[in-house]
Amino acid sequence: MFVSTRLRTAGAVLAVSAVLLGAGCSGEENATPTDGASADAYTSAGTALDKVRAAFEVTAGQEVQHGEISAQGNIITTTIDTARDIILGQIPNSPQGPLQVLFEGDDVFVQFTDVPEAAAAVLEPDVWYRVDVGSDSTGQMFLIRDLVRNRQQSSALLAKFTVDAQEKGTEVVQAGDVTRYAATLDVAAYTDALLETFAASLPAGPGTPSAEDMRRIMIEQTPPSIELWVDGKGRIVREVFAGNDTTTSYDVDFTVPEFDRASAPPAPIS
Repeated sequence: MFVSTRLRTAGAVLAVSAVLLGAGCSGEENATPTDGASADAYTSAGTALDKVRAAFEVTAGQEVQHGEISAQGNIITTTIDTARDIILGQIPNSPQGPLQVLFEGDDVFVQFTDVPEAAAAVLEPDVWYRVDVGSDSTGQMFLIRDLVRNRQQSSALLAKFTVDAQEKGTEVVQAGDVTRYAATLDVAAYTDALLETFAASLPAGPGTPSAEDMRRIMIEQTPPSIELWVDGKGRIVREVFAGNDTTTSYDVDFTVPEFDRASAPPAPIS
């Protein structure tokens, strides 16, 4: 039961980062977008609203992103490598201790770096365990993976349902000039579209809310205001939204954890 609780805590926090990742501090000059909008879409936009909408899509198209998210009292780092279909989430100060979750294609692995005495009989520190995604009756693992894999869709929805934006001047972030925007989201329309788009990936099973309850909770907990700091290439270098403060670097050097995938023991999830 202990392992299951820890994994679900990690899942809940990483789900937040998955939706919001694509905002942060960019220190790279050579970031290259993948299939998303190009920087020209941002620089050529005429209004603040059009620039914000373009920034969501430009940011989602970056191939490698490393984000630091302050969410619900936790500090999470998430690295996404689109080309290799890899997501690495690290939660150093979760209520249950430090852990890492690695999504690699359809495989999921978890590593606990500080195992409490109560779990010492079933867990070893610093061992990578393979997670049987099918054993997660809540479906959170599928939701996290699909949200990140399809973050261009999530960003397109944010762009579509951002209904107002105002430019708030220029600031310096990580030694670079950026433009700050205050934007407004149509929360109800965005929530409906998000739930419809990812309906097949939504959590299900005992203890999970119904679709109606999920919609109500999302609307209640998602404020309409979004603050964005955007660099000259249209990349969001910081985002404050729904109580989460995210910063991101682009095209970073990303070293995937090395361990024997084939020999990884199964995570003892109850």
